[in-house]
Amino acid sequence: MTRETYVMRNGELVPKHLAGPRNEGSNAPHIISDSLPDMIHPITGKPMDSKSKFREVTRANGCVEVGNEKQVDRRRMDIEPMKVSIANAIRELGG
Repeated sequence: MTRETYVMRNGELVPKHLAGPRNEGSNAPHIISDSLPDMIHPITGKPMDSKSKFREVTRANGCVEVGNEKQVDRRRMDIEPMKVSIANAIRELGG
């Protein structure tokens, strides 16, 4: 038994498989511009107005451009040296 999925089109619920895209009349191309509003590069301190130049300078200086989303550190931490260090500290303190 499958359930039908509906979407809203022009104020009415329509079966999803029959519904067209939301913006059928939109023929505008999707353009991503290379321009930036007046921006000072944090590494060089120079003004920049091009995204590609900004990224080029960032990479050339050994840095990585990130967005504003939360970054997840996916590296695995080697805890063995930490365990040894803690054990030595406890032994030195007479524990």
